[in-house]
Amino acid sequence: MASNNKNKTTLQDLAFLKNQLPSENKPNKNRSNKPSKKSRNSKILSPRNRSKIPLQVLKLDDLELSISGVKYDYEDFFSKQEVLSELLSIQGLSSRLREIKSLLESEKLNRGNSRKETDFEKILKRISKEKRNNACNCSAIKKEILDIDDKRVRVLLANAAGADKDWTDLYERLNQRVELLACEITDLATKNSKKAIVSVQYPWRVRVGGLQGFRERLLPAMHPIYGIPYIPASSIKGILRSWARDANKSSDEINHLLGFLQGEKASMAAVEILDAFPTAPSLSVDVATPQWIWQGDQVKYGPSPHQILSLQNLNFNIGLTHTSRGKAEDVQVVMDWLEQAMLTSGLGSRVSAGYGQAHQVNDLTRPEESSPYKSKHHFELWSQGIYGADSGQREFRPSAVRGMLRYWFRAVALGLYTPEHCKELEAKLFGALEPKAVHGSIDIKVEFEEDQSSLNDVNIPHKISGTVILEAQEPSHLALIQNVYKLAIHLGGVGRGARRPLHWNKDKKHSGLRGCYWEPEKKDRLDCNKGIWQDFLTSLETSFTDVRKADPRGALSPGNPGGPGKGKRNQDVLNVNSGIFLIPSPNMKHPNQVDDWPQEGQSSEIRGKALDFLYNPDYKGKNLQKIGNEFIGGELGTPSFVWISSNNLNIPNQSYQVVTVFGTDHVSENPLPGRQKFVEDLQNAVNFTAISV
Repeated sequence: MASNNKNKTTLQDLAFLKNQLPSENKPNKNRSNKPSKKSRNSKILSPRNRSKIPLQVLKLDDLELSISGVKYDYEDFFSKQEVLSELLSIQGLSSRLREIKSLLESEKLNRGNSRKETDFEKILKRISKEKRNNACNCSAIKKEILDIDDKRVRVLLANAAGADKDWTDLYERLNQRVELLACEITDLATKNSKKAIVSVQYPWRVRVGGLQGFRERLLPAMHPIYGIPYIPASSIKGILRSWARDANKSSDEINHLLGFLQGEKASMAAVEILDAFPTAPSLSVDVATPQWIWQGDQVKYGPSPHQILSLQNLNFNIGLTHTSRGKAEDVQVVMDWLEQAMLTSGLGSRVSAGYGQAHQVNDLTRPEESSPYKSKHHFELWSQGIYGADSGQREFRPSAVRGMLRYWFRAVALGLYTPEHCKELEAKLFGALEPKAVHGSIDIKVEFEEDQSSLNDVNIPHKISGTVILEAQEPSHLALIQNVYKLAIHLGGVGRGARRPLHWNKDKKHSGLRGCYWEPEKKDRLDCNKGIWQDFLTSLETSFTDVRKADPRGALSPGNPGGPGKGKRNQDVLNVNSGIFLIPSPNMKHPNQVDDWPQEGQSSEIRGKALDFLYNPDYKGKNLQKIGNEFIGGELGTPSFVWISSNNLNIPNQSYQVVTVFGTDHVSENPLPGRQKFVEDLQNAVNFTAISV
C-alpha cells in the first residue's frame, strides 16, 4: 500500500530545505541546491544509516508487515512545523521562495515535462504574482500549505486504518504468544489452574503514546518489531504503580512486586508484565477539533480538525508471569491490583475527554459505588448526529460532552471574572497544556449505548441513552460543574446543531435533520417557571463564587460576541447584554411520536414557536431561493448568536422552549434588523418570560 509519490511534490521535498536555507534574510547565491552531505535528512534516507535512525524520525508510509518485521518506504509522513514557519516567515520570504523555486526546478523534483503542476507549485506562482502586487498574505499561504498537508495526512491515516484489517492473523498469533508466556496460577474461587491474564474491554476509543506529528500525536504506540498498535508493558506498569500508591500499598511491597530504579539503586520486579496486543483490528481514523481557542484575552471561534489514529472498541489481554525473584502468589496479588487499576484508572491520553475508560476487566465491571465528590446524570439524546473523522458515519463522542460543558463554563465565568482569572480557573478545573501541563480537578465520563438502527439512517434521529458521570477533587468544584451541566442541557445541546431544537430543515442546500433534543432525568429538570429559573441562576453564580470570588464589574471584559464572518466570532458571555426567554409550547411533539421526519419535521409541533419565529426571512440566512438575511447564517462560517432549546417534551402540556440571545445590544449596520430588533420582535410575537442574567 505504498503511496505513489513519483509525480508529486510533497512536504518531504520542502523538508530538504531545512538544512539548505541560509540563516540570513539575504539569499546565499553560492550555496548549492544539492542536499548537504551533513544534512540530517540525507542521513535518514541513506540506506547505510537507516537501521541506526531511531524510529521516531523514520517516515512511515508503506505499512506492509511481516511476522518478523516491518517494511518501511521512507516517504515523508510527518511535516515539520518549523520548516513551514521558516518558509513562510515574513522576513526573508523572498529568499526562501527563490530557494524553493530552484529546488522545484532541480533534477530531483523535475520528473518529466509532462507531469502535472503540483498544488505547491500553484501556490508558489500565486505568491510570486501577489508579491509583485505587494499583496502577499503569509498567514493565508501558510494555511493553504497546511491544508494540503492535512489532505495528504488524511489519506495516509485512512490507508493505515484500512491495512489494519488485514492484520487479523498477526493479532491472533501475538495473543497466543501472550497466553503461552503467561504463567499458571490457582483460581481462588474454583481452586482450578488458570492463566494469569487480565482481559480489558473499552467501549469507545483509546489513545496510547505514539509517534509525534507536527500538530498532534498522529499514531498510537506502534510495536517496533511487528509494526502494529500495542499497549506497552511500561504504560501498564505505570498505571499499576500509580494505583497502588493511591491505594496506600506499602512502598516495600510495590518495589518488590514491580521493581524500582532510583538513581544508582535498582531492583528486579518479582512479576513481569507483558506487552498487550489488541485481540482484533481496532485501528481507526479519529479527529480532535478544538472549537474555541484562547487568543490573548479573548476566546475566538476557530475550529481546527486534527486527523489522528486511535484504537476503537479495543479489547486486549495483559499477560503476567513471575521472574526468578517471584512466585505464583506474587502474580496473583499483581493480577488483583491490575484488575482494579484498569477499571478505575484511565489508559493513555485524553482520559478526561472520555478516551481510555474501561468498561469491563475480566469478569468485573466498573464499580457502582459513589464517592463523596461524584454524581451521575442519566439522559436520552436524539440528534442530527455527532460525527468523527468520517463525516458519513454517526458516532456519539463523549469528548463532545466535555466540550459542551467547557463552552458554558466560559459563558458564565467571563461574566464574573477578568479573562486572565477565567483562564486560570478554567485550567484549574478542566486542565491545560499551556503554558505548562496541568491536570484538571474535574473528570467527565459518559457511559452510553447507541440505538443501532439509527446509526446509518439519516432520515431518523441518532438516538443515545446513557449516563454522564461528574467527578471532582473538591465538593465546591463538583457543585459548580453540576450547575454548568444543568445550564448546558436546558439552553442547548451537544454536537452538530447544538444551538437548535431537533427538526427537519429543507431550506439548506442539503436538506435533513438539524438540531438535537436532550432529555434529562427528573432531578436535573427545570420547569417553565420564572422563580425556578431565577433561583437556579442564583445558585449557578454562587457555585462559581464559592470557588473563586467574582471580580469587580468594572474590571470585566465587555463580553462582546463579535461579528459574523470567519475569525471575528468571540466566545458568548452570559452578562447584561444577553437574554434568556422562556416560551411556553405545550403542544410540541416528542421525537418518539414522529413517524416521518421528512414530512412532519418542519411543522410547528416539532420546531416550536421560537424556531418558527427565528426562521422568519429577516432572521435566517439566505436559502436556495435567495430569500433571507445575507448578513447571518451558516454560510458566514459563524456560530449563531441565538440558541433555542426544547425542554420537557416528555411531560404532557409542560413542554417549552428556551431562547438565549448573546449581544442583545447589537444594532445592525445594514438595512436588515440586528439582534436588538430580534429580541423586540420576539417579545411582541410570542408569550414569553424574561429571566434576569
